[in-house]
Amino acid sequence: MIIARATTLSGRRLALVVAALGVTQIIGYGTLYYAYGVLSDTIGADLGLSHGWMYGAFSAGLLACGLFAPWSGRASDRFGPDRVLVAGSFAAALSLAALASASGPVGFATALIATQIASGFVLYETAFAALVELAGPTARRAITHLTLIAGFASTLFWPLTAKLAGAFDWRTVLFVYAALNALVAAPLHLVIVGARRRARVAETGPIVSSAPAVATAPRPDPGPNAEAETRERRPLVLMLVIVGFTLGGFTLTGLLAQLVPLLGSLGIAREAAVSVGMIFGPAQVASRLINMLGGNNLSPVTLGTLSSAMVVAGLAILILGGGDPIALVAFAVLYGAGSGIVSIARGTVPLAVWGPFGYASRLGVISSVRIVVSALAPFAVAAIADGIGAAAAIAVLIGLGALGVLAFVWLGRLVSERPIDRLAA
Repeated sequence: MIIARATTLSGRRLALVVAALGVTQIIGYGTLYYAYGVLSDTIGADLGLSHGWMYGAFSAGLLACGLFAPWSGRASDRFGPDRVLVAGSFAAALSLAALASASGPVGFATALIATQIASGFVLYETAFAALVELAGPTARRAITHLTLIAGFASTLFWPLTAKLAGAFDWRTVLFVYAALNALVAAPLHLVIVGARRRARVAETGPIVSSAPAVATAPRPDPGPNAEAETRERRPLVLMLVIVGFTLGGFTLTGLLAQLVPLLGSLGIAREAAVSVGMIFGPAQVASRLINMLGGNNLSPVTLGTLSSAMVVAGLAILILGGGDPIALVAFAVLYGAGSGIVSIARGTVPLAVWGPFGYASRLGVISSVRIVVSALAPFAVAAIADGIGAAAAIAVLIGLGALGVLAFVWLGRLVSERPIDRLAA
């Protein structure tokens, strides 16, 4: 049994930690995820690799990331998410440098898979675990603030990568991004290590586990029958959380990976499809800002339900709108907003359902299934679209998304939700 001291931060120190994590999340998503879409065609042309091969290798990297996610979660619970973030930043830097040095398909694919494995140690799930430990009762608010900052990753790194690629070759760009992870992200993660150490010195009173102590009021004894019922429901609760986020992830990834060609198959002009895509980023950020300002009264499970329902509603409007400009804008706003809110729900639903103990490990298991299934989504949606049409492919996504909504609705009926600051430690 691990005995540790409480590590909850408050006030200015917590704000500095959230800001530092916001910068590192922008760097992580920008260099390890968004940059690839801008550079892939140039890299493929230089190395003689096809478009399909390039994205097949990227999907293999996502699969590897999903398989490593449970291990990353357990490492965060055992050694502390702050240390995992530091190690992940250096791993990201090394893997990007290896990617920049690759001279053939095998070396390139190996380095690309390594970058995606490293991403699992530096992106949202590990950052959420750090905030749960350091923010304690205010973890939900801190997670919301973090996702709001990180939502600017695509807005910054798509044009930045394009500009750098116009001035330098792709290898130089990747070396620059490796340096960003080693010289900016890693030191900022070390700030979090220092904050955690100072908080341990300042706080007193031993608690079990390395998770933060959370003040709670005594709970009434639910009785043996209620306790037995809770034990029986526990596997079902985990299954519903996994199903809700996995189907939501499949629905988002399956369309966003090939938005322009799918909309083109529906008879929508390329210029209109690109304009639709440009609305997603602002809609994501706006939804997180609205949630930060007025969404704290919604329970995390309700937030997950709402985000999934918005995505499904957006897809339904896309099919029924027939290319009408107003319908396209409504689709983009709902789809982008749902995508933005689900990032918050991914961090807060497990915390609301199970509390802070073992948080990172549970998040790792949930993320593992979600990432693996999402990695298969582009191929599955493309196969359906090629076989029976784009409209049918989107209809399948609507059906799967609706099942995800039902999973969250069922989850809300099974769990007894409370504000996070009243969860038992």
